[in-house]
Amino acid sequence: MENILMMDFELNQPLTYLNKFTKLIENEGFTLDLFWARDYVSDKKPSIDDKINNSKFLIIRKPLTFLSGPIVRKKLQDAVIKDKKNMLVMYTFTEKDSMDVLNEFLKPFKINTSEIQIVDPKANSDDKRNVVFQKKNNCFVHKELFKGVSKVLIPHPHFVYVTKPAKILIRGNPSSELKYKLDDESSDLTGRNLIVGAYYDKTGRIILLDSTLFLDKYIDFNKKFVKNVITWLGGKKS
Repeated sequence: MENILMMDFELNQPLTYLNKFTKLIENEGFTLDLFWARDYVSDKKPSIDDKINNSKFLIIRKPLTFLSGPIVRKKLQDAVIKDKKNMLVMYTFTEKDSMDVLNEFLKPFKINTSEIQIVDPKANSDDKRNVVFQKKNNCFVHKELFKGVSKVLIPHPHFVYVTKPAKILIRGNPSSELKYKLDDESSDLTGRNLIVGAYYDKTGRIILLDSTLFLDKYIDFNKKFVKNVITWLGGKKS
Protein backbone atom coordinates (compact mmCIF):
# COMPACT_ATOMS: atom_id res chain seq x y z
CA MET A 1 0.00 0.00 0.00
CA GLU A 2 1.21 3.52 -0.77
CA ASN A 3 1.77 6.14 1.93
CA ILE A 4 0.07 9.48 2.38
CA LEU A 5 2.07 11.82 4.60
CA MET A 6 -0.08 14.00 6.83
CA MET A 7 1.57 16.92 8.61
CA ASP A 8 -0.87 17.71 11.40
CA PHE A 9 0.13 20.36 13.89
CA GLU A 10 -2.79 20.04 16.25
CA LEU A 11 -0.84 20.60 19.47
CA ASN A 12 -2.86 18.32 21.75
CA GLN A 13 -3.31 15.24 19.58
CA PRO A 14 -3.00 14.70 15.82
CA LEU A 15 -6.04 13.77 13.71
CA THR A 16 -8.47 15.36 16.17
CA TYR A 17 -12.02 14.95 14.79
CA LEU A 18 -10.66 13.28 11.63
CA ASN A 19 -11.37 9.62 12.40
CA LYS A 20 -13.75 9.16 9.48
CA PHE A 21 -11.37 10.93 7.11
CA THR A 22 -8.48 8.65 8.05
CA LYS A 23 -10.75 5.61 7.65
CA LEU A 24 -11.72 6.77 4.18
CA ILE A 25 -8.04 7.07 3.26
CA GLU A 26 -7.50 3.47 4.36
CA ASN A 27 -10.57 2.33 2.42
CA GLU A 28 -9.08 3.88 -0.72
CA GLY A 29 -6.01 1.68 -0.36
CA PHE A 30 -3.52 4.06 1.29
CA THR A 31 -1.68 4.00 4.60
CA LEU A 32 -1.37 7.20 6.60
CA ASP A 33 2.09 8.28 7.75
CA LEU A 34 1.98 11.05 10.33
CA PHE A 35 4.31 13.95 11.08
CA TRP A 36 3.04 16.12 13.91
CA ALA A 37 4.15 18.67 16.50
CA ARG A 38 6.25 16.29 18.63
CA ASP A 39 8.07 14.91 15.60
CA TYR A 40 9.08 18.42 14.63
CA VAL A 41 11.31 18.75 17.71
CA SER A 42 12.55 15.16 17.82
CA ASP A 43 15.82 13.83 16.42
CA LYS A 44 14.75 10.21 16.90
CA LYS A 45 12.19 10.10 14.09
CA PRO A 46 12.80 9.47 10.36
CA SER A 47 13.69 12.71 8.55
CA ILE A 48 10.95 14.72 6.90
CA ASP A 49 12.84 14.31 3.60
CA ASP A 50 12.48 10.54 3.78
CA LYS A 51 8.83 10.81 4.71
CA ILE A 52 8.12 13.15 1.78
CA ASN A 53 10.02 10.97 -0.69
CA ASN A 54 8.20 7.84 0.45
CA SER A 55 4.72 9.33 0.15
CA LYS A 56 2.29 9.28 -2.74
CA PHE A 57 0.95 12.69 -1.74
CA LEU A 58 1.00 15.11 1.19
CA ILE A 59 -1.61 16.62 3.50
CA ILE A 60 -1.01 19.77 5.57
CA ARG A 61 -3.26 20.72 8.47
CA LYS A 62 -2.73 23.67 10.87
CA PRO A 63 0.52 24.66 9.17
CA LEU A 64 1.87 27.55 11.28
CA THR A 65 4.59 25.62 13.15
CA PHE A 66 5.84 23.79 10.12
CA LEU A 67 5.63 26.42 7.36
CA SER A 68 7.02 29.31 9.42
CA GLY A 69 10.58 28.08 8.80
CA PRO A 70 11.83 29.19 5.34
CA ILE A 71 13.96 26.08 4.82
CA VAL A 72 11.13 23.63 5.41
CA ARG A 73 8.66 25.86 3.57
CA LYS A 74 10.94 25.82 0.50
CA LYS A 75 11.34 22.05 0.86
CA LEU A 76 7.58 21.57 0.56
CA GLN A 77 7.28 24.04 -2.31
CA ASP A 78 10.01 22.16 -4.17
CA ALA A 79 8.23 18.87 -3.49
CA VAL A 80 5.34 20.18 -5.59
CA ILE A 81 7.23 22.25 -8.17
CA LYS A 82 10.34 20.11 -8.77
CA ASP A 83 9.33 16.64 -7.63
CA LYS A 84 5.70 16.98 -8.78
CA LYS A 85 4.26 15.71 -5.52
CA ASN A 86 0.56 16.32 -4.92
CA MET A 87 -0.77 18.05 -1.82
CA LEU A 88 -4.01 18.70 0.06
CA VAL A 89 -3.93 21.88 2.15
CA MET A 90 -6.64 21.97 4.84
CA TYR A 91 -7.15 25.62 5.63
CA THR A 92 -9.16 27.26 8.41
CA PHE A 93 -8.59 30.84 9.50
CA THR A 94 -7.67 31.01 13.18
CA GLU A 95 -5.27 33.93 13.46
CA LYS A 96 -3.59 36.34 11.08
CA ASP A 97 -0.06 35.06 11.77
CA SER A 98 -1.07 31.57 10.70
CA MET A 99 -2.76 32.89 7.58
CA ASP A 100 0.28 34.98 6.63
CA VAL A 101 2.56 31.95 6.93
CA LEU A 102 0.26 29.84 4.78
CA ASN A 103 0.02 32.58 2.15
CA GLU A 104 3.81 32.84 2.03
CA PHE A 105 3.91 29.13 1.24
CA LEU A 106 1.16 29.47 -1.40
CA LYS A 107 2.80 32.39 -3.27
CA PRO A 108 4.39 30.28 -6.05
CA PHE A 109 1.02 28.65 -6.68
CA LYS A 110 -0.90 31.95 -7.01
CA ILE A 111 -3.45 31.16 -4.29
CA ASN A 112 -4.11 33.47 -1.37
CA THR A 113 -6.28 32.67 1.64
CA SER A 114 -8.27 35.22 3.63
CA GLU A 115 -10.14 35.73 6.89
CA ILE A 116 -13.26 36.79 4.96
CA GLN A 117 -16.11 34.44 5.83
CA ILE A 118 -18.86 33.58 3.36
CA VAL A 119 -22.49 33.00 4.36
CA ASP A 120 -25.62 32.09 2.45
CA PRO A 121 -29.13 33.01 3.66
CA LYS A 122 -30.76 30.50 1.30
CA ALA A 123 -28.32 27.61 0.75
CA ASN A 124 -27.31 26.54 4.25
CA SER A 125 -27.80 23.64 6.64
CA ASP A 126 -29.08 23.56 10.22
CA ASP A 127 -26.51 26.25 11.07
CA LYS A 128 -26.74 29.35 8.87
CA ARG A 129 -22.96 29.70 8.97
CA ASN A 130 -22.66 26.36 7.13
CA VAL A 131 -23.00 26.83 3.37
CA VAL A 132 -24.22 24.09 1.02
CA PHE A 133 -22.63 24.59 -2.40
CA GLN A 134 -24.68 22.96 -5.15
CA LYS A 135 -24.09 21.51 -8.59
CA LYS A 136 -27.40 22.89 -9.85
CA ASN A 137 -26.06 26.39 -9.12
CA ASN A 138 -22.87 25.75 -11.14
CA CYS A 139 -20.68 25.98 -8.04
CA PHE A 140 -18.38 23.14 -9.12
CA VAL A 141 -15.70 23.80 -11.72
CA HIS A 142 -13.54 20.64 -11.88
CA LYS A 143 -15.27 17.79 -13.72
CA GLU A 144 -13.30 14.86 -12.26
CA LEU A 145 -13.27 16.06 -8.66
CA PHE A 146 -17.04 16.53 -8.63
CA LYS A 147 -18.01 13.36 -10.45
CA GLY A 148 -21.15 12.02 -8.76
CA VAL A 149 -21.32 15.03 -6.40
CA SER A 150 -24.47 17.17 -6.17
CA LYS A 151 -23.71 19.11 -2.98
CA VAL A 152 -20.76 20.01 -0.76
CA LEU A 153 -21.26 21.32 2.78
CA ILE A 154 -18.58 23.66 4.15
CA PRO A 155 -18.96 24.97 7.71
CA HIS A 156 -17.72 28.57 8.04
CA PRO A 157 -16.26 28.81 4.51
CA HIS A 158 -13.70 31.51 3.68
CA PHE A 159 -13.01 33.52 0.56
CA VAL A 160 -9.94 32.56 -1.49
CA TYR A 161 -8.09 34.72 -4.03
CA VAL A 162 -7.04 32.85 -7.19
CA THR A 163 -4.71 34.02 -9.98
CA LYS A 164 -3.60 32.01 -13.03
CA PRO A 165 -2.13 29.41 -13.28
CA ALA A 166 -4.14 28.49 -10.15
CA LYS A 167 -7.76 27.63 -10.87
CA ILE A 168 -11.12 27.98 -9.17
CA LEU A 169 -12.48 24.79 -7.60
CA ILE A 170 -15.72 25.91 -5.89
CA ARG A 171 -17.75 29.06 -6.52
CA GLY A 172 -20.54 30.50 -4.43
CA ASN A 173 -24.26 29.96 -4.96
CA PRO A 174 -26.20 32.91 -6.44
CA SER A 175 -27.34 33.70 -2.87
CA SER A 176 -23.86 33.52 -1.28
CA GLU A 177 -22.46 36.71 0.20
CA LEU A 178 -19.67 38.01 2.41
CA LYS A 179 -20.37 37.98 6.13
CA TYR A 180 -18.93 41.48 6.41
CA LYS A 181 -17.47 44.07 4.08
CA LEU A 182 -13.82 45.03 3.79
CA ASP A 183 -12.21 48.06 2.22
CA ASP A 184 -10.70 46.25 -0.75
CA GLU A 185 -11.68 44.91 -4.15
CA SER A 186 -13.46 41.90 -2.62
CA SER A 187 -16.07 44.00 -0.81
CA ASP A 188 -18.63 44.05 -3.61
CA LEU A 189 -18.28 40.40 -4.60
CA THR A 190 -21.38 38.21 -4.29
CA GLY A 191 -22.80 34.96 -5.63
CA ARG A 192 -20.71 32.99 -8.10
CA ASN A 193 -17.93 35.60 -7.93
CA LEU A 194 -17.10 34.29 -4.47
CA ILE A 195 -14.41 31.59 -4.44
CA VAL A 196 -14.18 29.05 -1.61
CA GLY A 197 -11.80 26.44 -2.99
CA ALA A 198 -8.84 26.44 -5.39
CA TYR A 199 -6.42 24.09 -7.08
CA TYR A 200 -3.11 24.18 -8.92
CA ASP A 201 -1.94 21.55 -11.39
CA LYS A 202 0.87 23.12 -13.42
CA THR A 203 3.48 20.84 -11.82
CA GLY A 204 2.31 18.71 -8.91
CA ARG A 205 -1.31 19.11 -7.85
CA ILE A 206 -2.45 21.22 -4.90
CA ILE A 207 -5.99 21.45 -3.55
CA LEU A 208 -6.84 24.16 -1.01
CA LEU A 209 -10.07 23.72 0.97
CA ASP A 210 -11.52 24.72 4.32
CA SER A 211 -10.55 21.97 6.75
CA THR A 212 -14.03 21.95 8.31
CA LEU A 213 -15.62 19.89 5.53
CA PHE A 214 -13.33 16.94 6.44
CA LEU A 215 -14.37 16.80 10.11
CA ASP A 216 -16.22 13.77 11.49
CA LYS A 217 -19.39 15.81 11.95
CA TYR A 218 -19.63 16.71 8.24
CA ILE A 219 -17.70 14.16 6.22
CA ASP A 220 -20.68 11.83 5.70
CA PHE A 221 -22.38 14.65 3.79
CA ASN A 222 -19.18 15.21 1.75
CA LYS A 223 -18.04 11.60 1.45
CA LYS A 224 -18.15 11.27 -2.34
CA PHE A 225 -16.33 14.54 -2.88
CA VAL A 226 -13.65 13.71 -0.30
CA LYS A 227 -13.16 10.31 -1.91
CA ASN A 228 -12.67 12.05 -5.27
CA VAL A 229 -10.08 14.37 -3.71
CA ILE A 230 -8.13 11.41 -2.32
CA THR A 231 -8.17 9.47 -5.57
CA TRP A 232 -7.27 12.52 -7.70
CA LEU A 233 -4.29 13.42 -5.55
CA GLY A 234 -3.35 9.75 -5.30
CA GLY A 235 -3.36 9.36 -9.07
CA LYS A 236 -6.21 6.87 -9.07
CA LYS A 237 -9.44 6.90 -11.04
CA SER A 238 -12.46 8.05 -9.05
